[in-house]
Amino acid sequence: MTECQYCMETYTEEESLELCCNHKFHKKCILKWIESCDSFASCPICRKESISELENHIFIDKDIFESNKKNQINKNKELQELKQISENLQTETLTLEDTIHKLEEDCLYYKKTIIKLGHELNTLDYTLLEQKRHEINAQKEILKLKEENRQLKLIVENEIKKRKNIKSIKDIDDKWYNLINRILYSVENMKRPKL
Repeated sequence: MTECQYCMETYTEEESLELCCNHKFHKKCILKWIESCDSFASCPICRKESISELENHIFIDKDIFESNKKNQINKNKELQELKQISENLQTETLTLEDTIHKLEEDCLYYKKTIIKLGHELNTLDYTLLEQKRHEINAQKEILKLKEENRQLKLIVENEIKKRKNIKSIKDIDDKWYNLINRILYSVENMKRPKL
């Protein structure tokens, strides 16, 4: 009598089944293992691929065995697909990390550019204020010059009026002078005896 390594109960040789990995089990225990774990390829003790040899034993339900075999193949495919997805995700993660790093560098560059442009804008604002101040001073100077010009015009106009008046007086004086001279001449002529 031998002890089943799965259920730990004793069994006879007729009730046993030995796998190629040399582990022995009750036939019912192996069937129970196959049905419960959805696996067809490994020993419950060492996980060595041994159970596939049981396919030829009559006591195994062919449908269960085939179903478990298909399940294992599907699981292996799913595992490979998941591994591929994981590798793709790792590659995408690395690519995204590179992109993030580049974006961070770009962001830093743009921040520096914005700060530089801010300084330049402040300088331009200061320059513009200075130009406005100069423009206001220039406008004040222009107004002052215009006022001076207006006053000079008045002075010139008054001077012209005075000169016109003086010329008029001179003209009058000249007329009077000529008239007086004529009178005097006439008077002198009258005083002379006639010949």
